Amino acid sequence: MITLLQTLYLTRQHLTLKIRAARESLLPWLMFLFPYVRPMFFLYFSSL
Repeated sequence: MITLLQTLYLTRQHLTLKIRAARESLLPWLMFLFPYVRPMFFLYFSSL
């Protein structure tokens, strides 16, 4: 019988893998969009 602790540990591992995969797939997009997003952030914060 699997204990609650083991279940939580396995779920956490599973989520970690999912997050890592998502991050790796998002990274190229972030690198691509970063030059466009940065000036917008700068303008937004300077107008506050």
